[in-house]
Amino acid sequence: MPAPDPRATPPLDTPPAHPSQLDRRTLAFVGALGLALPAAAYFWFIHRYGVNMIWNDQWTDLALIKHAHTGSLSFSMLWAQHTANRILFPNLIVLALAYTAHYNSVVEEYVSGAMLVAATGLIIVAHRRRSPTTPWLYYCPVALLMFTFVGGNTIYGGGNTLWGFQMAWYLVLLALAATLFLLDRPRLTGLVLAGAMATAVVGSFSALQGLLIWPAGLVLLYLRRRSRFHVMVWIASAVIVGAVYFFHYSSQAGASKPSYVLTDPISAAKFFVFSIGDNIIGQQIVNVPRSTSDADLIVGGIILALAVWVAISGIRRQATDASPLGVALISFGLLFTALITASRAWEGFWQTGRYAMFELLIWVGCYLALLGRSDLSPGKALGRGPSSSKATAGPSAPPPRPWPGLVNVAAWPILIGLIVVQVVLGTHYGVTYANSWRQRQLGAADVTSNINTVSDSFLQIEVGQYPPALIRQMAAFAKSQHLNLFDTALATQDARQGLFPSLQSTVVRPADGARVSGVTLLAASVNDSAKVTRLQFRITGGSVRNDVIGTGRPTPYGWSLSWDTTTVANGVYTLQSVLEPTGGPQAASVPTYVVVRNRMRKPSSP
Repeated sequence: MPAPDPRATPPLDTPPAHPSQLDRRTLAFVGALGLALPAAAYFWFIHRYGVNMIWNDQWTDLALIKHAHTGSLSFSMLWAQHTANRILFPNLIVLALAYTAHYNSVVEEYVSGAMLVAATGLIIVAHRRRSPTTPWLYYCPVALLMFTFVGGNTIYGGGNTLWGFQMAWYLVLLALAATLFLLDRPRLTGLVLAGAMATAVVGSFSALQGLLIWPAGLVLLYLRRRSRFHVMVWIASAVIVGAVYFFHYSSQAGASKPSYVLTDPISAAKFFVFSIGDNIIGQQIVNVPRSTSDADLIVGGIILALAVWVAISGIRRQATDASPLGVALISFGLLFTALITASRAWEGFWQTGRYAMFELLIWVGCYLALLGRSDLSPGKALGRGPSSSKATAGPSAPPPRPWPGLVNVAAWPILIGLIVVQVVLGTHYGVTYANSWRQRQLGAADVTSNINTVSDSFLQIEVGQYPPALIRQMAAFAKSQHLNLFDTALATQDARQGLFPSLQSTVVRPADGARVSGVTLLAASVNDSAKVTRLQFRITGGSVRNDVIGTGRPTPYGWSLSWDTTTVANGVYTLQSVLEPTGGPQAASVPTYVVVRNRMRKPSSP
């Protein structure tokens, strides 16, 4: 038979060796869209639910701004310890915002969002630098996790997204991303190493968690097999920064109790695992501090097991691919969770959702490590064959080692499935709680605008647990300088209308978003108890419509009542305190959301 003509047209059923130019452009467009939409949604979230209002720790920012305005600002004030943190660089940004944006809290939240965009971009670019054939579309799960609404949905401080003061954490995240981006360069020069140390210093003096950038960077240096000189310089710099940070440091300024880990290790371990898994909904648990959600524990256990396996296998590998970056992020996330466990586990599980922005780095790290080393080769998926591994690792690099079949098959669908659940539920609950937080912030704005007509205890409940005298003084200063709320028409409108009827009382226990069970204490604060005839607690949800739970009794801590939650079915309800003022109509408070979760009773045997 004659030899086949090499110029002949291949059979129609033969797949093309390369995708068409149109296919590549379409894939690139979809990838760019998939990366841009989560970021755009994040800024929409801030625009929709952000309120230009001073709350809690932001009153200390106003004190700093006042010193700057009066010429009495000193470096010691910028350097001063705030709880357990040294927030030198966030303080500088706050001063800049005071002189450029009248200390607008929403602008501060936009600045945090811009930092998040930059951090996400640096992480993705750093990974793709080691895996250049990976389509941008494959990084969409990273964007979805980084721009999650979880962490902005916990009512404690509005989480992170909707509380401008948390800008310090976003600065830490940006410093972490910039440091790893520099350390992971193919060629690590002395100048690049100095730049990485500089960004790590910025993160270290933005919050206590910033110190964890140093061990995360050390992990990356080790996995990249950097020179001993580079490693020793990095360790020496970390020791010096740590010594400066803790010089004249007061361990009593924070609320940490590290001894709790030793006295109750089982509860601490549950807190650690729960905190990793609570990044899907990010709800608070207030009234039963040692109870846990089985679902969150299971999710946390799965992510923890996957993270440990990825980290250990990464140490054993010849790290020439893109996976070490993921392992470094996992290291930071696990260290952060351990630090939070040591400092906050004693308080119970009610704050775990607000740490999502750092703990989700464990999820991101697992995904990037899998993407950087697995058999799911992006180049192969596009018909480019094994050349993608050569482009990633370099001509002298050994061939990538395939994962064990069972782990490789199971890891991807489990992780992708959890990411999908996190995005769907996180978005739903994030919007729900953000709307509630916005209503509370509008109420706090009304209280601040009418600050001379409210009691000290009511003022603290509504705008933050700082001395009422400080709050009143800083509010007067902000008004005189047209800062924050007092630079808007809302303050004038609220002052003209007076205090909202719904703000005459407020439910203070349980907290918004709490899960309750059994007999639960209800408590409400009243602005002027002398003018109150009666206060009732009412509930709405499911088949219940504005039913009266009972009448509260006045105590030194407010009006309280014990509620047997087994009288209603499990589900989501709203609680309101409804008071009858002397000579006036009833006034209902802003609704507080609670989740009733009682165990189903077993039927009695005949």
